[in-house]
Amino acid sequence: MMPSGSGGGAAGAGGVGAGGAAGDAGASGGAGQGGNAGAGGAAGGAGAAGTGGAGAGNAGAGGGAGAGGGAGAGGVREAGVDATRAGSGGATADARVDVAAARSDAPIAGATLWIAGDSTVQNYVAGNTEGNGGTELEGWGQEIGQFFTSQITVQNKAIGGRSVAFFMWAVMRDAAGNYLCVDDQGNPQYQLDAAGNHVDTSQWSQIKAGIKPGDFLLVQFGTNDETHTCPRFVSLPDFETDLGLMADTVRALGGTPIFVTPMSHRSFVGTTVNNTLLPYANAMKDEATKKSVEVADLNLRSVEYFQMVGNDFLATNIFDTGTTHFIKAGAVKMAELITGEIRNNRGPLAAYLK
Repeated sequence: MMPSGSGGGAAGAGGVGAGGAAGDAGASGGAGQGGNAGAGGAAGGAGAAGTGGAGAGNAGAGGGAGAGGGAGAGGVREAGVDATRAGSGGATADARVDVAAARSDAPIAGATLWIAGDSTVQNYVAGNTEGNGGTELEGWGQEIGQFFTSQITVQNKAIGGRSVAFFMWAVMRDAAGNYLCVDDQGNPQYQLDAAGNHVDTSQWSQIKAGIKPGDFLLVQFGTNDETHTCPRFVSLPDFETDLGLMADTVRALGGTPIFVTPMSHRSFVGTTVNNTLLPYANAMKDEATKKSVEVADLNLRSVEYFQMVGNDFLATNIFDTGTTHFIKAGAVKMAELITGEIRNNRGPLAAYLK
């Protein structure tokens, strides 16, 4: 899903958990400034470019600009939806343009796909016995690379037990090494520097230091954020705020953020999935709309898939018999569902898919 960005009146807008291993609670328990000229189209005289979504909105093929207008006919949003552009004299035109054909920044070798997430996303050591009954677990982040070409490299920084805030910021500990929270709801007491700013975790520091223009960041949280286990809990309003900050940070460094809504737990009422993570999935989509961030709606796709194959099949063919963590086949399936969303969105990352 690619939310639409807001345009300026000249060139239109470019639209664009689980706990750690099995012991975690809840487990088994900006836009880049757009307006680049597309093929055959020049950016317009006095018409300023609108704000784009993930990877800026481009002036489409054949869309020159009139002296007093923005990009002309043929403009395109990142989502590949109809985009209205003001032409000379204020006339408008709509056109549906293939994003891959209209983009001036086609995929180039050397891009990196960074991943931030929890234990359902992380890399596990081969031969691990962290699942139920000694099952070998995998996260979808360690399987997603097979769906992309060699032009992009995966850097999976996901860590088990993390919420979006706990992934980014270090939490204070007591003398015994236990995490400290400010209340009995699980709200963490974060480490602050001398200026009163949050202290970054090592994984967030690595992403900020390594991400470069043309890179991407897939972000999936929600499973741990919904629990009231210290230090994982993040309220829905804070969840949106933290995701927005992460997206802004990535964009300021030249990267493109993409939100992945948290897949459903294997939880059924009769034959119907009990989608407890829907509020966090919706909050993520709300923030994506505000920030014009692309969304891969894994929550929706996983619910559809879970109900299609049924609880009994999922228990041992996708999950480790628990409700949250995946065996290899499950990690591959989640990666398949995510990349299917990316392909359908037709955003900039889709150009790297096989």
